[in-house]
Amino acid sequence: MAKRHLLPSSARGSFFEIPPDMASLEQYYVLATDDLDLISSR
Repeated sequence: MAKRHLLPSSARGSFFEIPPDMASLEQYYVLATDDLDLISSR
């Protein structure tokens, strides 16, 4: 069976590549203090 691609390679790259700058990394991969407080309360 042929492989189906739902997104063009340019769009896949924007979703799955690691961000190049520190601000984007922190925005998407670091939990805020409020999030950590919520997690610890559970």
